[in-house]
Amino acid sequence: MDAQRSPLQWHSYTLLQCHFEIAEPTEDAPVVPLELFAELPIAVDFVHKKLDDGNWQVFTKVEVNWKKPALTGYRIYVECVGLFHLEGEQDMAPEKRKNLLFYSTVNMLLNRMRGQIADLSGSSALGPFILPALDISALFRQKAEQIKVVKAAKEPKPKA
Repeated sequence: MDAQRSPLQWHSYTLLQCHFEIAEPTEDAPVVPLELFAELPIAVDFVHKKLDDGNWQVFTKVEVNWKKPALTGYRIYVECVGLFHLEGEQDMAPEKRKNLLFYSTVNMLLNRMRGQIADLSGSSALGPFILPALDISALFRQKAEQIKVVKAAKEPKPKA
């Protein structure tokens, strides 16, 4: 099959922060990495910003077991930013534009971060942590709700 290039162009990826540590076992039970990894809480956040030059900057953050007290296993924190351009953005159907600019960019960055997290943890005692497949639609629903709450908090209250 002949591959067609996407109108979404990925110009750069920059790792902003990367932290890794092992959270020690809290009891004398045997440590089974796959069982531990399945229980580790994962948090993701992202922000899209249109730049003056027409490019899009997408900030993405992944936290694995980052809040304390941590569960036994790894504690991982990774932040990155990607720079994207959408060719023909102004003439594109709104749904296609939204899918490419928002869902695709976050997916692309998470996949890149998945590799970095595996590399970061790969030489450690428990072996590599592979960031599991994530429900991107659920993340975007949560983000939309978060934005509503922030906007509501900023609205002036009516005076009685």
